[in-house]
Amino acid sequence: MKGRLFTLIVLAVSLLVILSHFVLFQVKYPTQIGTVTTDIVILGIVVVMLFETHHLSRIWRHPFVWINAGILLFFVGSLSELLGEFFIKPGFIRYSVESGTKMFAFGVLAWGFFQWGKEKIETTRRIEKLKQIDGLTDLPGRSSFHRELERRERIAQRYMDLFSLIYLNIDNFKKYNETKGESAGDAILKKVASFLSRNVRSGDLVFRYGGDEFMVLVPSTGKEIGERIAQRLKSSIEDELKDEGITVSLAVAFYEPGKNIIKNLEEAMHRAKTGGKNRICLAD
Repeated sequence: MKGRLFTLIVLAVSLLVILSHFVLFQVKYPTQIGTVTTDIVILGIVVVMLFETHHLSRIWRHPFVWINAGILLFFVGSLSELLGEFFIKPGFIRYSVESGTKMFAFGVLAWGFFQWGKEKIETTRRIEKLKQIDGLTDLPGRSSFHRELERRERIAQRYMDLFSLIYLNIDNFKKYNETKGESAGDAILKKVASFLSRNVRSGDLVFRYGGDEFMVLVPSTGKEIGERIAQRLKSSIEDELKDEGITVSLAVAFYEPGKNIIKNLEEAMHRAKTGGKNRICLAD
């Protein structure tokens, strides 16, 4: 949370400086298209990063560290140019700082966006591969979940790119199956699976963990975000299936190195079930 707040402040200050640079130079040199175009491009990048920073906690992990570093370098170059144009007399050192910093900043930004694009392509391919599993729900199954969990744990241990797990269980599903029939039960499973797939964030992964159990892996989040997502999903699913009288219990766990997240998650689900069902419990 502190890292995200710090980055938001830095990016906001960078946005103000680069915007000031754009306005002042546009007024003083309205025909310098190159300067204006450069500022517009960088302003767009800063706005994108502000949006990503608001949604993610991995902002200082590869590849975002490169993009943020590029923005900071461009901020230094723009600030130097502003001071030089309006407050400091021209000089060789000033021009060297301005030109060198901005050229280096563009190189760092280009590398960062290349790595970001590469990561997104790899993530898309991995998600597509995982989707070839469960015939009923079209979701990846338990074995796929454990493979992905192992991969995420390695990433978390190496980069501190932590994540949350949301464990969802349909309450009294066995009784519903016995009363309504297996075909009606299958229809409920399909509806829940489809709803989860449509209502999680881009990049979140949904798995069918067991007969009436689902897992949602929520990457790059803190404890509060995982809990908020679970609350939203619970409320929305029950609204969607209120005519069927369906309720769900959820457990939420935040990955911390050295702790068994699955054990903690199962214990939290046990508390939810023995505590009356139709609730959310947080793992210790």
